[in-house]
Amino acid sequence: MQSRREFLQFAAITAMLIGGKSWSAVAAKQEISENDLLKFDSKGQITLLHITDIHGQLKPVFFRPPSENFGIGKYEGIPPHLVGKVFLDYFGIEPNTPLAYAHTMLDYVPLAREYGKLGGLDRTASLIKNIRAERGEDKVLLLDGGDTWQGSYTSLKTQGEDMLEAIKWFKNEGKSDGKRSLLLFLDMRYVGQNYELSIHLGDILNKKINLKKSDLKSLFFENHKKNYGHFDPYAEIEVVNLRLRAISELKSKQPKLKTLNDKPKFNSIVDVWFDNKKPRKTKVFERSTLTPDFTINEPSIIVQEDATTLIPPDCTLIVDNKLNLIIET
Repeated sequence: MQSRREFLQFAAITAMLIGGKSWSAVAAKQEISENDLLKFDSKGQITLLHITDIHGQLKPVFFRPPSENFGIGKYEGIPPHLVGKVFLDYFGIEPNTPLAYAHTMLDYVPLAREYGKLGGLDRTASLIKNIRAERGEDKVLLLDGGDTWQGSYTSLKTQGEDMLEAIKWFKNEGKSDGKRSLLLFLDMRYVGQNYELSIHLGDILNKKINLKKSDLKSLFFENHKKNYGHFDPYAEIEVVNLRLRAISELKSKQPKLKTLNDKPKFNSIVDVWFDNKKPRKTKVFERSTLTPDFTINEPSIIVQEDATTLIPPDCTLIVDNKLNLIIET
């Protein structure tokens, strides 16, 4: 049986390798089937899926990894500055395999003829859908690492609208009911300056933004003065980077907690000095044993691995439905 990590790594590459070929074509070389691919041991309670750098590519493409990647100084010879056989050896990847084809340029032409194109948003979506169906919608969280909208001809011509329409990550993550926003930022600086100012231009999802060069200069001067107390209206300004930040509000979900028939019991009694008269016998409870709606109306101590909570005399402890400790006087 494969572990979940091994499954996700291999399944992601295999899904990309299909690229218009049938499952049987890929399985014939790798001696696997779709059913074999879906056999894995489930671990933990939450599955995190991470994708990144789609760069507006809706359809499968031929992608040849670089043959040179230079790390400078302390970054020389370490990931991500590894290529070819060094890359395979470092990560323990066998040559002439789907992972080797996806990550290195070794034997690229014959492997490309065998495996075909990489990517395809429809194939990625199918993989995510299958994992969600196996794990449960409420136990899978999809994370997008960025560089999603830009990088293709169609994305350039539609200003990213083709990707916005195709991906719909918000809806997939149950975010369609909450407030959504796409915040646009420009990183700007004086020419020759070694640091930038991130200028917030607004929410492009809820309003159209159309700024002139003079508007950008005014925003930069305003932010520079706000941060550093001065600005130079005659110095040249340059745009270093364009950033897009996606934000969506999630409604708080009530956790599903097991209700115990027996009330939590204290595990010891200790003497505690609350005043200068005499010590008071005080019960000690383990935090992990407390259940929702449990109440303590006497001096007590709640212990856990990283904290200790003291309930003084004349105070009441209430455990709410999210297992927070509420102390009332």
